[in-house]
Amino acid sequence: MPPEISPLKFRSVIMAVSTLAMSLFGFLVVKMYDSMQGVLGLYGLYWFYSGVTFLSIIFGVFVLPETKGMSLQDIQDAMAG
Repeated sequence: MPPEISPLKFRSVIMAVSTLAMSLFGFLVVKMYDSMQGVLGLYGLYWFYSGVTFLSIIFGVFVLPETKGMSLQDIQDAMAG
């Protein structure tokens, strides 16, 4: 998704930043798993993860633009305003 909604001249920087952010968040999830399991319990932790996933779905459905069937130029024009 990041390459579709970013301008061509900034695409490489945006991809680098998004890859870094995804790696950082993945590391944090793995690092915090044991301590969160101690606080929330196993079932509570998986309910927490499912809640975050549900919020991600809501964000994807209502906030992210639909780009299916659009050309790259159409997407760039829509993102520009």
